[in-house]
Amino acid sequence: MKNYLTILEAVERTGVNRQTIYNAYLDGKIRGYQDPQGRKKIYLDQDSLDLYADNSQIRKGAIGNIRIDGDRKFSVLPGDYDYIYATTSDGGVVNFTLGTELTPVVRNEKEGHLTVGLMKDGEQKLEYVHQLVMRSQGHNNNLNKPHVHHINCKPADNRISNLLAVWPSEHHKLHRLLKDGKKDEYNELVKEIKTQNKEKLFHIPDPQLGERYCMYVNRAGLKAYLAGDAIPKESIKGQFDLWGGPTQPEDFKYQFDYEKGG
Repeated sequence: MKNYLTILEAVERTGVNRQTIYNAYLDGKIRGYQDPQGRKKIYLDQDSLDLYADNSQIRKGAIGNIRIDGDRKFSVLPGDYDYIYATTSDGGVVNFTLGTELTPVVRNEKEGHLTVGLMKDGEQKLEYVHQLVMRSQGHNNNLNKPHVHHINCKPADNRISNLLAVWPSEHHKLHRLLKDGKKDEYNELVKEIKTQNKEKLFHIPDPQLGERYCMYVNRAGLKAYLAGDAIPKESIKGQFDLWGGPTQPEDFKYQFDYEKGG
């Protein structure tokens, strides 16, 4: 499917009636433009996907062979793949250009994780499905933690509700608890990590290490930073290296006894 569609093409692809799509275009709910021939073109982005997935506006059907219904939500992958692909609320991956559901394969039988091949610049890249789902749907990953843990220990279950963003150290600890049969402690740790991942955090420059690093702080840390006061240790939740990515707490490269600019 092309990124830009005429109104009639959108009707044909989705089953949404013409007036509904046209009204959404006029109301600014779907981005678009008018070409030199006077045809209105709409852009297939997250807004239009939300519209198409709305049960009140779409009959159950498909884009190509992609199943669409009111309970199945789509989350477009970030710009890495030119917005061609999306993940689904049930842990699938679809290609809107071809109108196809991708068939995942197990890359490593011992691990059991599912992978799909995504095309970019004429080359195929294998991606783990759980990583794609977390990247597109993982709104509760405030520290950009790099690992993804399957809560029910079923690596083929890639629903976002079964995925947990974790630091490598947290990932190791979760698996250690499971291996030792400490189910209650495991459940408590999962709950604790979920709570941490939802906390509202703010990015500020690292006063000690300069422009390469930023810190994730809570509201108390932000307030102290803006006031020029020392940033309380307990308000600092993470660090991000612009060259190397997020840093887990035990690997932080700064001390806590500085003031802004110190």
